[in-house]
Amino acid sequence: MSDPTPDTRAARRRPTRAGATTFFGLFGDDLDRGTIALLLAAGLFAGVGVTGGWSGAAEAGRALPVVAVNSVVTADPLEVTVKKAYAADAIPTLASAKPGARFVLVTVTVTNTSVRPVDARTAAASFAIDAAGLRQFGKLVAPDEARPGLVRAIDGSPLGGLQAGVTQNLALIWEQDADESVPTEVTVTVLGHTWRTSALDGSTQWFDPAAKTSVHLPVEPFPQV
Repeated sequence: MSDPTPDTRAARRRPTRAGATTFFGLFGDDLDRGTIALLLAAGLFAGVGVTGGWSGAAEAGRALPVVAVNSVVTADPLEVTVKKAYAADAIPTLASAKPGARFVLVTVTVTNTSVRPVDARTAAASFAIDAAGLRQFGKLVAPDEARPGLVRAIDGSPLGGLQAGVTQNLALIWEQDADESVPTEVTVTVLGHTWRTSALDGSTQWFDPAAKTSVHLPVEPFPQV
């Protein structure tokens, strides 16, 4: 069989209205209908890959204070509300199916409470889940090394950063090995950071991820259109 033409490949990547509606439906209580309609008409979507890893948060596995779903928690530099979790073989417009993998998606609301921007890497390093068989670039990694992809609910684009004082609804997406059972529950760990100067290179940024609290979430099937 011949390879798809460039036009065919582009069509396969093009987000559908139904897929977009499904994604926005995860945040139905947070987005007004006018905004959703505008975004659907404009087609403002982008794919997301699971990127990078983080380390240095060994205490993420120890016993932590557990808060209820939808509680507001503070973990510098963010204020976080953890909402829902879903599992899916693929997520329309965001994560195409991969051989031997599925995705775990967690919806959150975050606010940058600091006086400076927070980059996407620090934001991603503020979350971890306890699911078995997490993968990074197709390889199995420990849970504390699995950084999620971050997607903005407002337009389906990868998070570039968080401006000071700004609140955003985000989807966190982890890749899980399909040989593992589909999780029925996940524990989301929220980590805080310290703004300090590095003794190695003199740079000043957010360092020292430290687990602050955890949230237990039932995992639902991703909504089907």
